[in-house]
Amino acid sequence: MIKEIIRRELFEYLTSFKFAVLMILTLALFLMNGTNFGENYSKSFSEYSKNIEEHRRSIGLGYIVYVDREPNSLGFCVDGGEDFQPNILRIELSGTILPGELGGEEPVLIPPNFEKIDWMLIVKALFSLFAILLTYDAISGEKEQGTLALVCSNSISIGSILLGKYLAALITLLIPFFIGISIGLLTLEGQLGIFNLFSGEDFIRLGLFIALSIIFISLFILLGLSVSSLTKRSSISLLLLFFIWVMLLFVIPSLSGIIADSISETPSEQEFFIHKAEVVLSVTPWKLEQHYKKKDPKPALAELPSWLPPEAVNAMSGRVYQASQEMIDELQRMLDEGALQFASFSNEYRNAIWAKQKLARNIARISPSAVFQYAAEKSTHSGFPRELYFFSSAKDYYGGYRNYISSEVGERIPYHRPYLSSIWTVNIDGKEITIRVPYPKLPEKDIPQFSEKKPSISIYESLSDIALLFLWNVMVFFIGFIAFIRYDVRAQ
Repeated sequence: MIKEIIRRELFEYLTSFKFAVLMILTLALFLMNGTNFGENYSKSFSEYSKNIEEHRRSIGLGYIVYVDREPNSLGFCVDGGEDFQPNILRIELSGTILPGELGGEEPVLIPPNFEKIDWMLIVKALFSLFAILLTYDAISGEKEQGTLALVCSNSISIGSILLGKYLAALITLLIPFFIGISIGLLTLEGQLGIFNLFSGEDFIRLGLFIALSIIFISLFILLGLSVSSLTKRSSISLLLLFFIWVMLLFVIPSLSGIIADSISETPSEQEFFIHKAEVVLSVTPWKLEQHYKKKDPKPALAELPSWLPPEAVNAMSGRVYQASQEMIDELQRMLDEGALQFASFSNEYRNAIWAKQKLARNIARISPSAVFQYAAEKSTHSGFPRELYFFSSAKDYYGGYRNYISSEVGERIPYHRPYLSSIWTVNIDGKEITIRVPYPKLPEKDIPQFSEKKPSISIYESLSDIALLFLWNVMVFFIGFIAFIRYDVRAQ
């Protein structure tokens, strides 16, 4: 009897206008995704290769190094907002690790909330919506038509009726889902040769995403059946399901960021840049003059260049001095101290931003939509988890690079930024004192090369999110099952 229910429901679903619309939208979105990703990936990889070469040539200049993140070959599957995450990190000897282009300014560390059309968005928005459109009248609609009482009069259990409707809806949705995946992969193969680009690990990650997608689609099918079992009219069921869909996909994830922002103690962007300005301005000629006056410096009279005209020699004689080694050491100490302070603050600021993001994500896990997204990001190594790994790789590289500098330059490493260590001139009691802070040249041979860490595939990384998705399925199924047991199947 359960086969008859599946066959009847499948025929009704597959011949419906809703299924035709779903098929057209699925093919269009997967085709659009493959075309856009192919173009963007080629452009990103070309830019990545160019940056690698530029940063390799500049790696020994000023003791600042730049590390690059390789474009994600699974970005078509789960984008995770990676366009708004740093692809280049600037690493200074002080330990400062910040996003930034070569010679550029640091961008804002908080990415905007924006989603591309990737497979995850297609599943989250399109398939979850059509799951409830297919099932909102699966129980209440049959009651209105008077067919539900006839079905229940047969010798078939309530669980079998629900299972038959569930399997029919799942098969109906998986048909366009797998066709869309095939179209998307063929489009990517034609543009990028994706199957040659993929490693065996990438195929496994893709399989994990597909499994997560099926669990997520299953949840919304069960949700539609449950709500349909709780309402007497299909119109009420549809309105209630649409409200739940909006809450789970949009409202709760958005509110989680607002709640996290209100309860977390994170420095604002304005405070970050004010502190940066304070560090940069902590060493100025005026402050140096005040500092050196307290120290009673003993500069040496500088030798004037022989090419100066006599009138210039007469004007400068007895006024131009050269800083003593103590003055040079003191300036270098002040510069290094400021650089280390800024490194500590910038790292604390970044950690605070991440802590707020983690808090927002934990709050958003109330919604299965967020749970699905976070599990998909982990399984495909995309989005926020990949950003953390990129910074972690940069931090590990900094340790090796600093040890290399120590072995090549010696114990006294100039932590301060090189563009702050040019020629300084101060005026103390009418004496013009020129201070040159040495900045030794770094040998460019055998410089350590950066390698981005990539975690091995482990289901344990996303085990908690997978368990939450299963828990949602089980909970919604039991709600629907209990509601259907108590349901009055008689037409009214």
